[in-house]
Amino acid sequence: MRDQIWYTLLDAERLARYYERLGSRYQRLHFYLNVAVTICSFIAAVVLLVDWYAWISAGLFLAVSGGVTWAIFADYSKKATLADHAASECADLAIELKALWRDEDASDSSERVTELEKRLNRVTRVGIGVDHRLNERCAEEAYESAKAEFYRTEGLWDAASSQQSATSAAT
Repeated sequence: MRDQIWYTLLDAERLARYYERLGSRYQRLHFYLNVAVTICSFIAAVVLLVDWYAWISAGLFLAVSGGVTWAIFADYSKKATLADHAASECADLAIELKALWRDEDASDSSERVTELEKRLNRVTRVGIGVDHRLNERCAEEAYESAKAEFYRTEGLWDAASSQQSATSAAT
């Protein structure tokens, strides 16, 4: 049972980190795309008003049209909102799983873990693409963070390091 809690906790931690970073990325993309469209639009209007070359203004307006179309179809603000919501929910689930991990006398822990796994799966059905490299980085960070937190607080750190040093001394 503890293994199931541990792996579900790691998954929740990984997903919380992943969606938090993905949401930040989408927020930045949304911001920079809007800034670029605004600047191109302003420059195109100035070029048109001062009656410079008409093709410069036309090209800039085409760039603005392309940027607006991209913004509509990419919908970075919606993706950022979905990712932020998923990150928040995954962080909440991780907190619940940590409490369950520390409560060794939980009689209904099997049903509770299954319920939390279902919630985790439901929360992370957000319909946005997966960045596998970011996902792997977040998995490594979540593992290192959880290992540092739980091994140190439960005394497992000393036992694991002494066992590892005994193993390396034997070889």
